[in-house]
Amino acid sequence: MMKHVKLFSAFTLALGLLSAGFAAAVDSDWKPYPTNLYKPDLTGDNLQKLWPKLSRATQDPFPADEGLQDAWRSDFEGDFAGAKKKGLALGTPEGAYVAYRAQTIYAMYMAPDPQPGQEAQAERTVLLKDAADQLLNVVNNLKSQGKEPPVQIVFWGAYAMGRYVQIMKPTWSLLTKKAQVKALLTQAGLVPNPSLMPALHGLYGGAYAAIYQDGYAARLTFRSYVKDCQGTVTPGDYVKASSQQFDCALKALGDTPFPEIYNSYAKALLELDPVANKVQAETYKQYATGASVPPGVTNMIFSAEDALAREFAKKP
Repeated sequence: MMKHVKLFSAFTLALGLLSAGFAAAVDSDWKPYPTNLYKPDLTGDNLQKLWPKLSRATQDPFPADEGLQDAWRSDFEGDFAGAKKKGLALGTPEGAYVAYRAQTIYAMYMAPDPQPGQEAQAERTVLLKDAADQLLNVVNNLKSQGKEPPVQIVFWGAYAMGRYVQIMKPTWSLLTKKAQVKALLTQAGLVPNPSLMPALHGLYGGAYAAIYQDGYAARLTFRSYVKDCQGTVTPGDYVKASSQQFDCALKALGDTPFPEIYNSYAKALLELDPVANKVQAETYKQYATGASVPPGVTNMIFSAEDALAREFAKKP
């Protein structure tokens, strides 16, 4: 469980210096959350009442600190710039986590799509890389103090890195690609196994499918990183491991899946075998976009992130 640990002096100063310049340059220009999309009412006790559904992807414990609650409230309501500002103002690892989680969500769903040849300078790419780097700094700072980083912070740093790698990988040399994918899998591997965190299983499932699509050399390079939901290494069995990881995520989510897990699963299926998996991938894509509803599910939209993910899934 995450502990609200107040860190003064070195951590707070370092975090402020690292984020201040970037925040001043970018945060004020962030677009507002679309008024036509679903926005939850999280006033009063509603945040705590809805918390299990709001945090179902990463299974975050409900925070005791009211300032942290307010940062989370802004994040789930779609005020991502506000969530970042409030989170960083707390000067804690937990605050930084909410801040850069909000930045990641904004980058993924609201920043412009990177243009070919300009991927490295694109707003989405820069924001994702910054979020990954900042959270890695938080993790390393805690470790240097002999403290165990909360698993959600470790995971989200890997998640932001994964989204960054997804954009940049086609532009990299073979050596850079190998180093970055290895770093991603290594950081994700720091989250204890077995884990019931649905988003972690989704990260693994997507990563295995992408490596499989990259071809024989990539599969051989990363074969020792492939594992099942219980954390048991299954060398090189990318196809089975990818599907199993996604299935474990859906099982953990039960009747409250989220659009992004279906969108990622659909993409992974096409990377694994676009012919054999065409029908299943299309079914999951329809679930992600809201064109149809998974059996036993009545609602998948509980937060601004969910609503944005659904709109993003509708893109060609």
